[in-house]
Amino acid sequence: TLSHSTHASVMTYYTLFGELTAHPTRRAALLAILRQAQAALAETPDCHAYTLSVSDEHPDSLFVFETWTDADSHQNSLSDPRVMDLIVQGKPLIKEMHRHYTLRTV
Repeated sequence: TLSHSTHASVMTYYTLFGELTAHPTRRAALLAILRQAQAALAETPDCHAYTLSVSDEHPDSLFVFETWTDADSHQNSLSDPRVMDLIVQGKPLIKEMHRHYTLRTV
């Protein structure tokens, strides 16, 4: 589970929720790249969730929900060569990026 509780303390996680809007007709290609990122991050012990979602109201958008041990873990993941390569592949497909929320568990 994402919440590890003990009587003495509660584990706090760093969570991001964002929207990536692809150029028209490019969402499927962007989703394929994000699925590769999802698979790579599944091997990362500090990445507790990397969930991809779509919305009928936003046909060009992908929504990403990430949960990390802490902000540093997320930042460090961006220097992983596999992730860096996927970022290079995905950037030309992205029209807009919005970080809707940065959250922490309580």
